[in-house]
Amino acid sequence: MNTEFQELIDSLARTPIVLRAAIEGRPESWLDRKHAEDVVSPREAVAHLVLCEHWESFPFRIKWVLSTPGLPDVEEMSGEQLLERYSIPELLDLFVTYRAECIQELLEMHLSEENLLITREDEDGSIQSVSDVLHTWVAHDFYHLGQIFKSYSAPYQEKIGMYQDYLNLPHFN
Repeated sequence: MNTEFQELIDSLARTPIVLRAAIEGRPESWLDRKHAEDVVSPREAVAHLVLCEHWESFPFRIKWVLSTPGLPDVEEMSGEQLLERYSIPELLDLFVTYRAECIQELLEMHLSEENLLITREDEDGSIQSVSDVLHTWVAHDFYHLGQIFKSYSAPYQEKIGMYQDYLNLPHFN
């Protein structure tokens, strides 16, 4: 497989490490903090990442694009249900486990350069390729890690004086 594919795998493998470092041991108030009204809290972001890794997995989406027969039916669960059933440390452990399983599943697909170009039309008429799904998976990780850090920095927004212009904090959304 090409260098870019290896970089994507490397990024996916690092997310659980970064997520655990960002979340573990933080005060409850930090985990429930939001940088804007209509965004998820760090706690909700963790549940969402677990949900996407297990119940709505990206390897599942790749198999869908590749039209692999026999895709399993998975009992759906919401982020709220995850938060009710599991503590943050348990969710972090689940994410580590599910991510490792997803990466292993991805590697076992032995995707070729040609496979990455295969496309399928979604119900809404949009076309997506295997490459699109892989890049979305990595961008999705970075997006939610960014949300977590934005939530952590939000209370400092009004306390940093003249440096606010340099940090571009008013544009957090």
